[in-house]
This record gives sequence, structure tokens and C-alpha cells, in this order.
Amino acid sequence: MSQQPTNPTIPPSMGDFHVPVEPPAWPKVVGIISIVLSSLGLVCGVCGIGFLAFMRPLLKMAEAQMGPAPEVLIPGPLLVALAAVGVVWSAVLLVAGIATLRRRPNGRMLHVVYSGVAIVLTVISSFVNWQHQSAILKWVSENPTDQWAKQQSPMGAYAGMAFGVCIGLGYPIFLLVWFGAMGKRPEAGSLPEEPLV
Repeated sequence: MSQQPTNPTIPPSMGDFHVPVEPPAWPKVVGIISIVLSSLGLVCGVCGIGFLAFMRPLLKMAEAQMGPAPEVLIPGPLLVALAAVGVVWSAVLLVAGIATLRRRPNGRMLHVVYSGVAIVLTVISSFVNWQHQSAILKWVSENPTDQWAKQQSPMGAYAGMAFGVCIGLGYPIFLLVWFGAMGKRPEAGSLPEEPLV
């Protein structure tokens, strides 16, 4: 039985030449972005908790010049607890970023879990912050001549909150779309695991 002639016009596939296919670069890009953002979150979160912990003594030091500090300026325990949870959740994003950078299959799952919880935490913390800022503004309106009231900047406070909401929701929503609606992205764990350099 004779072999069928091959068509010279059809080029052989890349696999016929055993040429290695370049792995997709997106796992490294997403992993690096997650590592950078989580590192910033860890540093800022730890500094924020430290500031909240020493806020009362700092206000006491300024009372010599500005008079007694109003209690409304001091964040409540719920804000402190949310800040602590935020630090822990930044560590989860760091682990997810490292896993995705190394093309581990659990990188996708960790990112999806991180994103879902991060969105809920952002909504809750934004609401609590808004309540705190509203209480401060109410006190300022009732005490316009107080030295502490003159130091308050409503526009700055709300601008900071808006920035925090954009950062807190933007990347988690991107991750949910990337790993969820656009598919499971199996390339993250379909190739041999890459060591960290």
C-alpha cells in the first residue's frame, strides 16, 4: 500500500519541528502586580495601624497648644479592626501573586477568594469611614471656632475616601473579570512550576 503524497503547499505545524512554544506571559504580569500592590498594602496597613494605636497620645501632645482634643477625632475600635483585617488580606494577595508568578494552579483560586472578600471589606470600611467623617463634620459645624475644627479638611477627607474606594474595588474587580468571566485561565498551572529568582 503506497503512502499518500504530502501537499507541499501546507506548512508543517510547529510541533512537527519540536519547537518549544513560548508560555503566555500574563501569569507573571498579574503575579507581579499582585505582589507590588500587596506589598504596598502591607506597609501602608502596618503604618496605619501604628498611627491609630498612637493617635490618642499624639493628640494629647498637641492639646497644650490647641486645647482638649474632641473624642470624635479618635477612630473607633471597628476602624482599627478593619485596618488589621486589611493587613491580613494584603498578605493573602501576596501569596496569590507569588503562586500565579510561579504558575501554580491555586493562584487563580487565591485571587478569586481574595477579590470577593476584598470587595466586601472595601464596602464595609468605606461605610464606617463615611460615618466617622460625617460625625467629625457635624462636630466641626457645631464648634466652628475650635482650634481642632479649623484643622479639619472635609474635601481632603472625602477625596481620600474616594481614592481608597477606587483602589480597593478596581483591582479586585479586574481579577474577578480576568479569572472568572473570561475563563479559568488554565495556563497559570498547566506548565511546569517556575522557581522564584
